[in-house]
Amino acid sequence: TSPTGTVVSGPTATGLVTVTEGVYTITANANGCTSAPVNVTINAQPVTPAVPTVSPVTHPTCSVATGSFTITNYNATNTYTFVPAGPTIDASGVVTASTGSYTLTASANGCTSASVSVTVNAQPATPATPTIGSVTQPTCSVANGTFVITNYSSANTYSITSPTGTVVSGPTATGLVTVTAGSYTVTSTSNGCTSAPVVVVINPLECADIVTVKTDNQTSYVPGQPVTYIITVTNNGPTAATNVNVVDNAPTGTTFTSWSSSNGSGTGNINDTIATLAVGQTVTYTVNVDVPATLLGNLVNTVTVTTTTPDPVPGCTTCIDIDTPNTTLAENDINN
Repeated sequence: TSPTGTVVSGPTATGLVTVTEGVYTITANANGCTSAPVNVTINAQPVTPAVPTVSPVTHPTCSVATGSFTITNYNATNTYTFVPAGPTIDASGVVTASTGSYTLTASANGCTSASVSVTVNAQPATPATPTIGSVTQPTCSVANGTFVITNYSSANTYSITSPTGTVVSGPTATGLVTVTAGSYTVTSTSNGCTSAPVVVVINPLECADIVTVKTDNQTSYVPGQPVTYIITVTNNGPTAATNVNVVDNAPTGTTFTSWSSSNGSGTGNINDTIATLAVGQTVTYTVNVDVPATLLGNLVNTVTVTTTTPDPVPGCTTCIDIDTPNTTLAENDINN
């Protein structure tokens, strides 16, 4: 008997008695006699932990390789088991797990809950940093620059930005990009992930049409009389020219007694550098030549002008001046 418990069945032929929880008094009767009692205590059934409930999974991102979720009915007295093993749980029930599918159970009092399944998706792949192949800078004949993304993929989206430059076209199916001058940041995006950036610099167009004219405004010279050359160096653009070097050596047998220009002056042969020649600017040289009376043959003088800036028309047909000797006037000067 028990003041609270209930005999479910028994005793069986083997003496087995099944009861609910409680304190039981047991006696045996025979021949009208009753034994002394014995007490038996049946404990309450242990509580099986509730099935773990979990929040929606935060899956891996482009920058975080693991996923996470929260056991919303987390109980620190329970033991939580993952199959396969690997995930970790913090003191507040937040679980961090690598990519995979897991079953989760809670255990306590020797009892284990039913399981719940959780899947953590794979981390999305971040595209490779764009690799830049050949870069073609603007030229006198082509105003824009180009570069090639050698690992271009049509499955990716490319961002090509510049605070000053403009994308003219591309990337094409071969990864070719055409842009104006500027510093460009190039990234690739796929699966919501963006690659590390790479920078491409397209230089400003540098092109200067340098036109040089050299003349002494005569076609003949008189031996023994000085000659004066005028050299004009003009920049017809479209951009400024840098390091414009003017070289002029005196014709054989003669001497430059003096020369002058807005860029400088001197005596002897000319080797003068104009640091910057703006568009439309002209520098004029006046060159005085001492021609001896004994000089025979043509008086030939050539000026050479170079620049570190590309010149679309590098040739110069007006850089040479040729005078033939006028011996008649020279003889008259002698006779007089």
